[in-house]
Amino acid sequence: MLFDVRRKTVRRAHDLKESAEMHRKIYRAIRDRNPEAARDTMRDHLLLAQKAQESEEAVGDRNPSKGADEAVA
Repeated sequence: MLFDVRRKTVRRAHDLKESAEMHRKIYRAIRDRNPEAARDTMRDHLLLAQKAQESEEAVGDRNPSKGADEAVA
């Protein structure tokens, strides 16, 4: 189920390069044993993801032609 939801989210996403770069920054902070940087970067990433999800849901609400499975995630 998680895979299916994530697949749909990725298909709708427009900022995959930015997301991948944020994951690299999180990884580097963890690798460098820098918990403050890891925490800050992860927080920024989650806030950005939340805003993106809210935006996607708003678009789905305005476009009822999308199936119900498209509005999930």
